[in-house]
Amino acid sequence: SGKHVVFIGDRKILPKPSHKTRVANKQKRPRSRTLTSVFVAILEDLVFPAEIVGKRIRIKLDGSQLIKVHLDKNQQTTYKT
Repeated sequence: SGKHVVFIGDRKILPKPSHKTRVANKQKRPRSRTLTSVFVAILEDLVFPAEIVGKRIRIKLDGSQLIKVHLDKNQQTTYKT
């Protein structure tokens, strides 16, 4: 029917530790559970067969962000972005 299906791994984002949560949580938040690392991992899942070589983030004056992802040149011809 012309629809795309994407499988993404189940990842958990833990909130940034504040003064109150630091007392409750004895363990440190691992890097793999941070917001940024989860978003990077999801992006890698989306372009999986290709490899991400570079990434540019352009922030406009109104605060919106445009993320440009550069894929490997060898695989760039076979996959559309």
